[in-house]
Order: sequence, then structure tokens, then C-alpha cells
Amino acid sequence: MLVESKSNLARLMATENLVVEQRVVHTASFDIKNRILTVPVLNGNLSNEVIDLLLGHEVGHALETPEQGWHDSIVDLKVNRSILNVCEDVRIEKKIKRKFPGIKISFVKGYRELLEMDFFGVKGKNLNTLNFIDRLNLHEKGGAAQGIDFSEEEYVLVREVENAETFEETVAIAMKIQKFMKEQRNDSTGRFEIEIVEISEDGAEEMIGETIESMDFDSGEKTEGEAEKENQTKESVESNPADEVPKGEGGTGDKKQKSNEVSKETGTSSAGTDEGEIESETDNAFREKEKELYQNKNQKGSMYSNVPEVILENIIVDYKTLIQDIETHNNDSFKKEWFYPEKMRQNYNKFRTESNKVVSYLVKEFEMRKNAEQQSRAKISKTGELNLSKIHEYKFTDDIFARMTKVPNGKSHGLVLFVDWSGSMVDHINPTVKQLLNLVMFCKKVNIPFEVYAFSTNVPLAVSKMKKPPEVQKTKIGDLGINQFSLLNILSHKMNANDFSKMASYLLDYGTGRRGSCSKMEPPHIMELSGTPLNEAVISAFKIIPKFKFENKLQIVNTVFLTDGEGSGLRGQIFDEQGWTIPVNSNYKLRSFFRDPVTKASVELFEGAYGYASNSATQTTALLTLLKQRTGSNVIGFYIAKVRDVRHALMIYSPKSEESKIDKRVLDFRKDNFTYLNNVGYDEYYFLRSDTLDTDEDDTFEVSSTTTRGLVSAFSKYTGNRVSNRIVLNRFINLVA
Repeated sequence: MLVESKSNLARLMATENLVVEQRVVHTASFDIKNRILTVPVLNGNLSNEVIDLLLGHEVGHALETPEQGWHDSIVDLKVNRSILNVCEDVRIEKKIKRKFPGIKISFVKGYRELLEMDFFGVKGKNLNTLNFIDRLNLHEKGGAAQGIDFSEEEYVLVREVENAETFEETVAIAMKIQKFMKEQRNDSTGRFEIEIVEISEDGAEEMIGETIESMDFDSGEKTEGEAEKENQTKESVESNPADEVPKGEGGTGDKKQKSNEVSKETGTSSAGTDEGEIESETDNAFREKEKELYQNKNQKGSMYSNVPEVILENIIVDYKTLIQDIETHNNDSFKKEWFYPEKMRQNYNKFRTESNKVVSYLVKEFEMRKNAEQQSRAKISKTGELNLSKIHEYKFTDDIFARMTKVPNGKSHGLVLFVDWSGSMVDHINPTVKQLLNLVMFCKKVNIPFEVYAFSTNVPLAVSKMKKPPEVQKTKIGDLGINQFSLLNILSHKMNANDFSKMASYLLDYGTGRRGSCSKMEPPHIMELSGTPLNEAVISAFKIIPKFKFENKLQIVNTVFLTDGEGSGLRGQIFDEQGWTIPVNSNYKLRSFFRDPVTKASVELFEGAYGYASNSATQTTALLTLLKQRTGSNVIGFYIAKVRDVRHALMIYSPKSEESKIDKRVLDFRKDNFTYLNNVGYDEYYFLRSDTLDTDEDDTFEVSSTTTRGLVSAFSKYTGNRVSNRIVLNRFINLVA
């Protein structure tokens, strides 16, 4: 939705804890107490300038208009709401434009567009015949181009409105304008209120509120006595407004009836509607016309679900615990016969030796790319010191300063990789592990910090036996509810050489032992393949990535998710202390949004077109979008798919605008062994052909010619094939170089 993309503008302008919600309402509003800016569903044909104007205006109120002060001014001080609103609009719009100068042009163009749409109800009218507050409103919103005139006395008030800096100053000038307009109205109608003292038969005095018509004098001038009498009358009116004039109890019914009839004619009444009449018609017209900006017919309601805060210590299983569990689980008398740690270590050493050739080649290529990039961004500047070898050229050129080339330092990168540890990965685990080991071996060579987590629905055996397992999230009403899951920290830059060799050898054997290729290691319960908590893993990344970035003093974190399918759907939104949840996907009643409580960004979930899997993919896309905004991380996805499955995967993740390109992408997948999508939550989302993942393919170095050219060609083909098979590693090198 257009307005959702603009909610970033609202948060930027507020520069504080401001929540933006899009709901089915008639007008934008701001809850000052809870800091919630509610934005209606806008018509799709509105310009960006009008949307910026509406949001900028409401954020101005959010930052500047005090809730209690507004209430007290209307209720206690009896300031007319529309008059105060016009004056306060001038102040808050001045301040928001001062704070964010770039929005000025949006206010100018936005109000120009709204004036052309007759949002102020003045089409065909002579603007200079309007009352003062309406002329003021149009002048401030439409500018000098409206050609509105003010008297000297009015212009003083205009300047006071424009110069007001505090809400208290705005209230004071609004009251002054209200008094001024009341006097103008009384003068223009030739009527004003006076106090009549009547002596009753018993000698008691009775005050009667009465309105009489003033005399017309041909000369238009008043005697000193008449002027003094009029002043006294006005002072009496000001000290006893219409709704405060004491009512006589002993007067006749005729006099009371007469007073009521005259009040209707002049627009005043004992109930105080005098204050209600003196108001801004243009402001009221705008509030009524404003409803046309919004699409409220047949619109769904909205539900906002917050990304929860996970409890990492109850989720992450560290690599030392995993190594111990593997060794303990395979060390009993029966399993020990099938557990060959030394043989697995030999297998790993062989793999490492073979991979070192290509990893070393990639390290050199990485350094060359990095240096080339740095040189392309090198800045040549004057040092401020004279180049004495050119001093003799002073008369012919003014460039006699020594120059210095500055090469910017490369930014520090890190890698956090989340790998699918579900049952459907059973046929892909071995080639996937080889890709991972190549990647982390490269990271170790170039000193790039890394962490690899396998996400699984299994939990440690001790936890599974608990009646009440430890919470995986801090339960808050309005948060998404997530199920029990684990992150297995299978590889880390913190590992010593011995732990790394052990874990690498165990992982290499995983999925191959059952085929008898090496050992017959049986994984412990926590390492068994299980479900696919992909969405839960993404939610964990909200906390893991900032922590990883801070601990390693990194500038850029590259986050990778590798899976062979969609994740499980999230449980729903928590709506009470017991943790009961309601569905989060859009349905016939609700539009569903995921919101980050830290950045206040929100993303709408669109109803999946391909059933349950599509709904889960929609959740993943929304979470990834919020993750990038929270962390600033590069987020890359790899989807391992068989040829027969890739079309379905592309259909689930492709936006509507890209559906026509699916057939071509399937052909690319068959030909090149991969294809990719952009802007689907991931910065880039690669679909990899599962039967080409193995890094052992095309491992023969064949030389068809002993010439120098032939040797170079053979080596390039050899290394090129091996690099292309390491797709994850190759993409990562492009990112960090």
C-alpha cells in the first residue's frame, strides 16, 4: 500500500517512539498518550505530496500539541475548537517544516492540489468577503497567491499567529481572535447585549439579559455620552458572556419569550451557542471533505502483530554442547563399534586438502577484487603543501600543491548463516555441509568472523522431558506467538582448531554414514533432522545480528538463510496473559501487518494464493523486510530445489508483477543450475539445483595442450568449474569484495 511506504516518513519526522497504524477510519489522528499515529486507507490516486502533507501535519501535532493543554483549552477556557485548530495548524506546520526543510515543497504542492479540489468549500466565492479566521486559514495554507487582504488590525493578529512558538501562546491568540470576531459580528449586525436593571414591585433589582438594536445616526458619529455608554455596554457584555448572564426569577413570561426570540435572530442564546457560531467554516469544510481522501467502503479491519523478543539463552545450543552430545551418544558399548572418529578425521583432512587449492585461489581473487574496488574509489586531493619541483611553473599554472592519493579502507564484514535442519534436507545435507565448510574455510583465511546456526524444531533432551519447558520468547500481548525450536551453533569463528576439526568431521559424515561411505555415526536427539522453523530463525536474527555486529566491531553483516522449502507458519498473535493466539494471515475480515516494535516499521501480509505454504512464505517475506530495516544487514537466501519443484517455489515467492517471467526462470534453472529473484524480502534469493551442489564434480585437471595458452585455459576451466560449484561461497565473495 502507498501509505505503508510513507509510514517511514512519519517515523523519520517523529524521531522518537511513534507507532504508525493504517486503519479504517475517516480521518488521520494521533493518540498523544500512546504515541500512535492512525492513518486511514488512502485513495490510490492521491499524489505523494498530499500524502506527505497529511502525514507531516499529523506528526506535527504528535510532536507539538499537548493532549491535556488541548482538552483544557476547549473545555475550561471555552476556546472554539475550529479557531484554535486553525491557529495551532499554523504553529505545528511551521515547526515541522523548520525541523525537516525538505517537506516544505510537499506542503506547497499538497495544499495547492487540495485547494483545486475545493477542500475548503470556497469555490466561486470572493475570499475577501469571508470572516477573519477563514481568510487567515486560506492565507496560511494557500500562501500569498490567494490574494487575501487584511486590515491593519487584522494583520497584527496574523503576525501574532505566525510568530507563536508555544501552545500557550497559540491559545492566547486564539482567544484574542475569538473576542475580535465577536466584536466584529456585533458591530456588523447592529446588535449587542446590554444589562437592563428592572425594579420590581417589592423594590428588588432584577438583571435581565436583553439584546436591543442600536440606533442609526445620519452623521455616523456618536456623542461623547453615547460613546461612553456604548463602551460601558461592551464591558458589561465581556464580563457577562451570553452563557453566563444571570437569569431573572421574578420577571414576566413575556419578557423571557421576547429574549429567546431575539436570541434566535442574532444567533446567541443563553446556552452558550454564541461561542459555537464564531468558528472557521473553511476548517469545518476541510474536516468534512477530508473523508473523500480515504477508501472506507468494504475495507477490512487491521491487525498489527509485533515481532517478539526471543530469549537466546533458551534457544541456542552451543558447539561445545553439540560435540559432547555426539561423543556421549556414540560412546556406549554397542554404538562404539560403529563410531570411527579417527576415520572421520582422516576423511575431513582429505576434504580440507582438496578444498585448500580452490579456497586459496578464491582468497587471491578476493584480494584482487577488494584492491581494485579500493583503487576505483581512491581520492586524489591537494595536501596543502607546496610542491617545490613545480614552483617555477607558478606563472603558468596555479596547481603547485603536492597531491596525495587516499585509498579508503575496506569495510569490515561478518557472516551469519542459518541452515535448514529439517527432514526434507536428508538428501542435501552432505553437499550442503561441503558448501558450508568451504565458506567458513574461506572466512578463516581472510579473517572474517562467522557463525553458522542450524534451525530445528528439536530441543535438548533434558528440555523435552520438562513439564514446562523454558520460554523461547518474552510473552507480551500483541506479539507474535512462536513455538519451541532450537538454533544449533554448528560452526563458529570462536572454535579452536581441535573443536573445528571434530565438528567438521562429524558434519561431513552426517548423511553419508548410513550409506557406508565412512562411519556409521548416529546423531544424538538434538542433531536429528526435524521440522522447519524458518520464520522463528528469522525472528531470532533480529537479536543475533546486532549482538554479533557489536561483539566483533563490524560495519556490515551478511546474513544468509539456506533452506529447501517453506518454513512452518507462525502460531498467531498473543491476545491475553495465557498466551492464547489468533491467526495472523489476512482473511475475509482482517488485513494483517507485522510490526517491528523497535523501528516501528510495519509490513502488510497479503493473502497467499497457493495455500498454506504460500501463507508461510508471505510471513517470511514480511519478517525479512523488517529484519533488513532493523539491522541494515545484507540478506541473501538460497533455496535448494529439484527441477520438478522449482516452478512451485518460484510461484510462491514471485510477486504478481513477475509471474510472467516464471517460465524463463525455470529454463534458466535447467540450463545454468540456478536462478534468482529480487525484492522478495531477501536482497537476492537464489534457487539452486540440488543435484549440482556437490563440490566434488568436475574435479579432474585435464590438459589438452602443453603450450602456455593451453595450460592457462585448462587451469581456468578447472578452477572455474570448482568455483561455480561453490555457489554460496562465490556469492559471498562478491558481497564482501
